[in-house]
Amino acid sequence: MGIEDYRNIIDTIDANIGALLNERLNACREIGKLKKENNIPVADESREKEVIEKVVLAGEDDINKKAICNIYKKIFEETKGLQK
Repeated sequence: MGIEDYRNIIDTIDANIGALLNERLNACREIGKLKKENNIPVADESREKEVIEKVVLAGEDDINKKAICNIYKKIFEETKGLQK
């Protein structure tokens, strides 16, 4: 396969990731509302750690696992901003 073939694969994956991120962000906004109503802090380090531990398992090697961890840390940063 050539570069264009891989780019087409990536385009399809990116469309799926975008849709799933949109769903995740909407759910995070709703959680933010519930946290505010119930005086629950936005940050939940134990939950973040739990999520990262689960999603990192998808990484096929240490490089991918580190990248997934870093991506999720950024996702948490963004979602905490939405929840404030």
